[in-house]
Amino acid sequence: MTIDWEKALSTVDGQQDLLLDLIDIFFTECAEILPRIANAIENGDAGELQLFAHRFKGCLAYFGESTAGELAWQLESLGHAGTIEGASELLTELRIAIDDFLPSVRAYRQEHRQD
Repeated sequence: MTIDWEKALSTVDGQQDLLLDLIDIFFTECAEILPRIANAIENGDAGELQLFAHRFKGCLAYFGESTAGELAWQLESLGHAGTIEGASELLTELRIAIDDFLPSVRAYRQEHRQD
């Protein structure tokens, strides 16, 4: 996936340090939220699915439109509708999309982080 880094920077008013901080937060959130989405699906908890998919969608929003963001929205919508029907398949697609997404984010962080 190609990330429009200029657009990402514009979401934080051009503040490179803030974008890098958000990237760090994203990695932390990603490690926490994906398992919680999976648990919600496994437990049949549509409310938890909606909550964590919404949270993940928000984390992704700083990087612009993406397949991962769209999939998170679809999972959130399922949860909002009170169902988990099809959520396992969407989660599989989301994990694939994130695997595609993460290398670009890591490379950007490595290239721009000064510490």
